[in-house]
Amino acid sequence: MDRPRLPSTIAAVTPAWLNAVLVDAPEWSGRTIVSVDVAPIGGNNSLASAVYVANVAFIKRGEVPASEQLLVKLHHIDPDQRDAGAYAAEAWFYRELAARVGTPVPRTYVAEFDERDIRLAIVQEFLRDGWIGSASRSLRIEDLERVLASLVALHARWWNAQELARMREVRAFAPVIRDAIVKLRNGVLDVRWFVDRYRDLVHPAVAGYYATMPGWMEQVADGFSEVSTLIHLDCSAKNLFIPRDPGHDPVLFDWALFRRGNPALDLATLLVYSMDPAEHHRLPNLVRFYHNMLAAKGVRDYPFDTLWNDFRFACLWRMVAAVFNASSGDAARVAHARTIIPLLDSAVTTSRAFDLLDLSPGPDAGSARSCGKVFP
Repeated sequence: MDRPRLPSTIAAVTPAWLNAVLVDAPEWSGRTIVSVDVAPIGGNNSLASAVYVANVAFIKRGEVPASEQLLVKLHHIDPDQRDAGAYAAEAWFYRELAARVGTPVPRTYVAEFDERDIRLAIVQEFLRDGWIGSASRSLRIEDLERVLASLVALHARWWNAQELARMREVRAFAPVIRDAIVKLRNGVLDVRWFVDRYRDLVHPAVAGYYATMPGWMEQVADGFSEVSTLIHLDCSAKNLFIPRDPGHDPVLFDWALFRRGNPALDLATLLVYSMDPAEHHRLPNLVRFYHNMLAAKGVRDYPFDTLWNDFRFACLWRMVAAVFNASSGDAARVAHARTIIPLLDSAVTTSRAFDLLDLSPGPDAGSARSCGKVFP
């Protein structure tokens, strides 16, 4: 029997559609869904797609009626904001790779992408007894350490793995930064507009570096060491479920951007986006915490100094995300940009990431090189 078309909107996620697509999921065998009630849970915590909790009522032969919650993720409601490459990658990830990725991911019942209509449909378990992080709230240090342990499990599992390089569905990170460099140079990402538009948020010590980004981002691209592993690339609080029980590992979701690339890209995303700037003086200690756990997993060909420099290059790379989101015209992305700009400014300054660059300082850049404190 042909699979039903993917829903165009959440209104098309009906009992009939769910029954049809869950027929092959063992956990739903023998269940008949009789009603579904959905509510959005996205907003600033879901920048690329529409995410909902679905309260479903079902019956099963010989048993009393029951209910359960599911997470449903669809394509972005705005066709101009849809990313076919990311949708195809995420659907493939949950179908083919999630079971052996090396770190907890949500149990997934449906993961399908329609290339013709650029539609995505993912149906997963709704995680309980814990909380999903927020783009606007920092994680506690102890929770950051738990997430770092999950990243270690992921990265060590795929460390310099030839198998990963042979998977054509696993895209490399290098083209991402190369594409950003092109857009910076041709003005698609207009850094001078960005600095002017967000002058109230960009710290004066960093403004000159934003303005000259098209000239130095090539150094960042060439600066990373050549180690490679499977990376989430969007590992921040908004894409993490933190179990209440500290003995249970955090769960990573929203794998739309996963790549093979330098592991420090995950560390920078996590620690820059999800850490209180007042705690940024702890960045070297948390990076060393990750390094020690990685060595305990048998990865001993990655000196700490190399990792620390990779981390600082990754913080510099993340500055592009602020410009990209601010320029997108999408309200959620613009809100996210406003959230991360102060975090980025603090992280790159506290880690002295600009010291890695060989360039003439931009306006007010000297204070950025000498600043060893977190911005107030």
